[in-house]
Amino acid sequence: MKKIITIVIIAIFVLGGLGAIAETEEKNEEFISETIVFSQPIICEKEDYITIELNEATSISREEGKPSLPVFTKVFTFPFGTKIESVNVIFSTPIKQLISKPVEPSPEIQMFSTNFVSNKISKSDIVMTYSDIDVYPEEQFGFRTGGGLNDGEQVTFLSVPIIPVKYCPKESALYYSREAEIVISYKLPEDPLDIS
Repeated sequence: MKKIITIVIIAIFVLGGLGAIAETEEKNEEFISETIVFSQPIICEKEDYITIELNEATSISREEGKPSLPVFTKVFTFPFGTKIESVNVIFSTPIKQLISKPVEPSPEIQMFSTNFVSNKISKSDIVMTYSDIDVYPEEQFGFRTGGGLNDGEQVTFLSVPIIPVKYCPKESALYYSREAEIVISYKLPEDPLDIS
C-alpha cells in the first residue's frame, strides 16, 4: 500500500513538472498579424492576352510557361536568432471576374551569355490556353527567412510573397481577394546572438 501511495505521489510531481515545462515553452511563443488591403486588379488587353496589374504589387510571378500574375511581398524583421514557427495567410472571400482572353504567360528565363541558344520551340505564334491547369497558383503564398543587417543591426528577415489573384483558365475567370491577413508565430532567442 505504501508503495502505491509513493508511486502516485511521484507520478503527480513528474506530470506536474511536464505541465510546467509545456507551459513555459508556450509562453516563449509569440504571435503577430498584419492585414494587407489590395486594390482591384487592373486588366489590360493585348493582342492575344490580357495582363493583370495591381497597385500594391512589388513584382510578378515568373514561373516559366505559367500565367504571369502580380505578387506582393511583405518583409518583417525580428531580433537575430528568432525562430519562425509558422506563417499563415488568411484571404478574404474571393471576388470572381470574367475575362475575355488568356492571361499572358511568364517569359522564358534568359541567360546572360553570348553563346546562349534556346532549345525551346518559339511559342510566339501559339496562344497559351493553359488546358492542363485548373487553378493557378495552387499556393497563394510562401515564406523564407534569412539573416542580415538592418540599419547596422543584426536581424532575422522574414519575406512573405503573396499572390492575391488566382486564375481559372477553364472558367475564363480571375478570383481576387481584397484583403490578406498574415499571421506569424515565432520564438525570440533566449540569448540574443551577436556575430561580429
